[in-house]
Amino acid sequence: MGDLRNKPVYVQNADGQPLMPTTPARARRMLDQGKARIAIRSPFTIRLLQQIESPQLQPVRVGLDTGSKAMGIAAIANGKAIFVGELPLRQFQKGSAVADRAMHRRARRSRLRYRKARFLNRTRKKCKVCGGNTPKSDRKSGGRAELCRKCAAEGHHAFAGIAKVPGWISPTLKAKKDNHVHAVKNLAKILPVSEVVVEVADWDIQKIRNPDISGYEYQNGPLAHYENLRAYVYARDGWTCQYCKSEDGNLTLDHIIPESRGGPTTPNNLVAACYNCNRAKGNQTAEEWGYPDIQERVKKNELAFKHAAHVGSIKNHIIYELSKEFPVRTTYGFYTHIKRRDELGLEKRHGHDAVAIACRWGEKVEVVSPIYQGRLKPSRRRQKYQMLMFPQYRYKPRTKKGKKDLDNQLAKLKYNSKNDPERLKAIARQLRALAPEFWEGKGYFVPKERNKRIVAKDGTIFKKSDYVEAVVSGKKCRGYVTALYSSGRLKVETSEGIKSASPDRSRKLQSARSIMWWEE
Repeated sequence: MGDLRNKPVYVQNADGQPLMPTTPARARRMLDQGKARIAIRSPFTIRLLQQIESPQLQPVRVGLDTGSKAMGIAAIANGKAIFVGELPLRQFQKGSAVADRAMHRRARRSRLRYRKARFLNRTRKKCKVCGGNTPKSDRKSGGRAELCRKCAAEGHHAFAGIAKVPGWISPTLKAKKDNHVHAVKNLAKILPVSEVVVEVADWDIQKIRNPDISGYEYQNGPLAHYENLRAYVYARDGWTCQYCKSEDGNLTLDHIIPESRGGPTTPNNLVAACYNCNRAKGNQTAEEWGYPDIQERVKKNELAFKHAAHVGSIKNHIIYELSKEFPVRTTYGFYTHIKRRDELGLEKRHGHDAVAIACRWGEKVEVVSPIYQGRLKPSRRRQKYQMLMFPQYRYKPRTKKGKKDLDNQLAKLKYNSKNDPERLKAIARQLRALAPEFWEGKGYFVPKERNKRIVAKDGTIFKKSDYVEAVVSGKKCRGYVTALYSSGRLKVETSEGIKSASPDRSRKLQSARSIMWWEE
């Protein structure tokens, strides 16, 4: 590990193009002389105020340690590791997206006009060469064609050794792929990246589970003679509920480790359970529900297989996306282990693995950058409306005429209020005065603000994921805004824990970015 007192300061040209990093002393002089301004607080980056024509740049090689839970990224130049970072990845994107869509589907699905089903509405097959849409039918293959009409006319072949476009992947895997690609593009804003080295691995999950497997045994696993996974689990458990041992009732598949807590849908994590037991177990593991013997069926490395499969599924997608903008080279895990341990002498962690990935054989690198911990900006919900609650009143007219009269008055007042929440609260008070016996609390849908924010007395606007310096109990602390309280205070996540800060005693250091980095 090198001297971190001279950690690099990243530099951008006046037009935002990245330049080679400089020293803290030189950056301080440029800021004092008015030749540069602060562009990014962390990692600390300055932007020149005068454009440099034809700047001299050295090769900067980026190493990418792919992963399912977290990834590592590092950049080396001139024998020094000038950036080392680690970024946790989002998990279970499908569940949150499905729950979000379900909330808005209930009211919409009941008033849809009749719509005839469209043929091949959800096909995902793309051209193997350019990624465009393929024709609907192909007489030779009996299904959709492998190439679009343009590539087929030019004489391309789908399996002629050309770069193939990866196929469709699930929302969770797509989110992880996007995080890897976006981290490299984010780094390219502060460093002139000349090459990207990606670590890939081919995981043989069946070989890991059974080292003696070979040949035709790959096609004759435990599910070979069953129609599907459900039939296999039912037959394996004797068509009996494994909790209450009942043979009557409707059987269901139960996850020993619940899917909502990361449990995979594999035979070792599934048991046959009756409907009542499955519902009563809920979101508990079998051991928490009082069945430790069933919990032992799940192998300790079962979850590791899931993450290994994720990494194997997204590697080609990552390489394909990065190759559109950077020269990409691949390496393998056992090379990384040897270089990190024997040649560089670094401890095991994602950031150090990324340094070893970026190095060439025999290259000695000095780590002069601190290890930055990354944070992904929370994704914004695409909700157009929010519920505005009138907490003390509920509309309960005794007659239809009374309901109609109040509805007319409400519609007139809402039209005049322009859907402003403060005015609507005043409307609620007016309606209560008009008919107090009819009100006990009600909510109305009003347009949701696109960017929820809190404004301090000096005019500073605070939003989620802003990097701020706040004064709490007489002490200064720095952290990220994770929530905006209805009381008008900020929820700040600092190294010392969660703090509640006043916006009037806080100073915004950096506006929210898609990826935020801070020193470990």
